[in-house]
Amino acid sequence: LASMSVSIISTISVIEYLTQYKTQLVAILFFVLFINSINTRSRTKQFIYLMIVTMVVNLFIQIALYYFPNNFIRLLVNDKYYEVLRLNAARSRYFIDMYESALIPLLFINITLIHTQERIIRWLIILLISASALLSSFRTHLLMLIISSMSLLLFIKKSVFSYRNIALVFLFFALIIYIPRFQQNNTSSFTRLVDPSESDYSTVFSRIYYWKESYKIFSAYPVFGIGLSNYYDLLQGKKTIVFSLSDPQNRLDKITQTHPHNIVLATLAETGLVGFIALMLLLGYFIKEDASVFLSKNVNLKLVSISFWSLFFFALLNPPTIIQYQVLFWTLRGLLYNKNL
Repeated sequence: LASMSVSIISTISVIEYLTQYKTQLVAILFFVLFINSINTRSRTKQFIYLMIVTMVVNLFIQIALYYFPNNFIRLLVNDKYYEVLRLNAARSRYFIDMYESALIPLLFINITLIHTQERIIRWLIILLISASALLSSFRTHLLMLIISSMSLLLFIKKSVFSYRNIALVFLFFALIIYIPRFQQNNTSSFTRLVDPSESDYSTVFSRIYYWKESYKIFSAYPVFGIGLSNYYDLLQGKKTIVFSLSDPQNRLDKITQTHPHNIVLATLAETGLVGFIALMLLLGYFIKEDASVFLSKNVNLKLVSISFWSLFFFALLNPPTIIQYQVLFWTLRGLLYNKNL
């Protein structure tokens, strides 16, 4: 937070800086409140149930927003996200804001201790999340699904986690079931990964361009960076990076160019060496703490750690700037910090 504060020194757009600073501050304050309130096993258990419920509710909200954009649910999301959703819908792209693919491991917490009916419900939720990730046009959702699911198979011992083979079979059949849909809908995340179109390649090249520009900005402002959310102000050639002449695409390009789509390079450009060193120290601390988790016998904490790093993967390819991501990020760290699972 201190490194973000000093980055205001070189800030061009103070309003953009303060908007993002507020988001970061709220998320960190939430973390402090979380570790001091959800600090017993009973409260943690109740909170996990609450998270599972909110996962389902969020999925239905996102689906409703896509198919019924003008209903009252629109009031529950911020304007910029709603605009991105509608611009992608105009391109027949199904982009929804969901991180549930990374949270699948949480559904296995204490799964061997719960009743059969609840176990079935959790599997149905996993099916819903997987189907949403597979049918979405957001490739990162599918990648998070693969990372979180494969991590379950790799790191959770069979003697404790007897469902890993079932999970593998489930993923296989989920793919088989939706193959016909993939063939008809060339904008699904699966198709965009295995059979990318020219525009799909363009988004990859654009990310590489953004990453290069991040380093150029860092070179110009090496100590404190250009300031939070000020990357776009110094982005070179931002008016020429377009994939079509259609208004929705041009507007979408302008929105997506406001962040380099990588948390490490964004930190380097926006907060300089001061912020970069702070981020590396923080990630180093997380890795050290989670390494001890995987050396322990606490399966539940391992599941939370898998979810956290699956979620962090999102930030390596996309902007992790909205409040929902930040709060979820620090919620998972809070669960790992308190160790009440």
